[in-house]
Amino acid sequence: MTLRFARTLAKGERITLHIDEEVSLARIRHRLGYSDGYFSLSHFYPEVCPFRGGKFVTYASLPYGDPFLQETSDFLLDLTLPVGYECACSVHEHRRENQGTFTTYSYALSGARDIAVVASKNLRYVSGRAGGTPVRYYYESDSAPAKTLSGICEAVELFSSWFGDFPYPSYTLAVAPFCEAGVEHSGMGVVSKSLSESARRETILHETAHQWWYGKVGNDEFCNPWMDEGLAEFSVAAFYKAKEEEAAYRTKIRDAEDIYAIRLAIKGGSGVRFDLPLNELSEGYYDRAYCGGLLLFSSLAEEVGFPPFLAALHNFADTFAEKVARPEDLIASLSASLGKDCSSHFNAWLSGNVPVQ
Repeated sequence: MTLRFARTLAKGERITLHIDEEVSLARIRHRLGYSDGYFSLSHFYPEVCPFRGGKFVTYASLPYGDPFLQETSDFLLDLTLPVGYECACSVHEHRRENQGTFTTYSYALSGARDIAVVASKNLRYVSGRAGGTPVRYYYESDSAPAKTLSGICEAVELFSSWFGDFPYPSYTLAVAPFCEAGVEHSGMGVVSKSLSESARRETILHETAHQWWYGKVGNDEFCNPWMDEGLAEFSVAAFYKAKEEEAAYRTKIRDAEDIYAIRLAIKGGSGVRFDLPLNELSEGYYDRAYCGGLLLFSSLAEEVGFPPFLAALHNFADTFAEKVARPEDLIASLSASLGKDCSSHFNAWLSGNVPVQ
């Protein structure tokens, strides 16, 4: 939606826009849809397009990946539903009021890239804390919810020690119908209810890592999808290594190497390069953005050592908190922290010039 004003606005002038919007939810297991008694509401709340180079940046929606470039905003949300629904949201509600046959949930979230809700009568939750961060785990069926919650808190605590404080006032993890393994939002991760226990655990780690790589530090997910996906995948691998799950770490790296090597053998270097926008990665998106991104970061961490590399990522996260970082910002920040020029390492991986056997 584009709005044009009849006059030039003064610097610092405030404008209030009132938007009445009616949305019919498709019966799909996706970001904005309805399935199996679950309502998924994401990107339903108007988001301001970033203004770059004298124009607003807009991208076409695609059936894969995250075709977004999101800067931070402040959100206020009052959500009224029939009594009996439970709501998982990007931030825990600060007020809940019953009004006859309806309940209104009130939310406020600042410095976030989006706000999302999963609502269902099937949901229940358990709550805990990860350091000073309140955590809620929403689920329908889980034989050991306290164990799952403990794993979520463990991930938040470890990633906080590596990459800086958790960027939001609370964290929510919801298991719900979803066509992919999971999806990230500011302050919230959604994981597909169809996953196996081991796949669910890894997806929880991945979506939790996105709270730093997408949430705290933004990037252009359309032009550079490898940045947040590669860093999230690396964070999962580093978690396994830190928890002395060496077999899980080596399996994750080896699986990525196998996928990447097979694609390299079939397609050649041009088929594995991933310095490409999302619309040019329709074939082999996961192989390149996820697997290639993981190998780029893990190989550098193994070269310089994990403690220095994690410290460099901490510095990068602090420097670009609540901003949108470009690839050149990431490379320059890591190079400065590590005391070595990392540009050739990045360029080789991004352009598909690293042989993987």
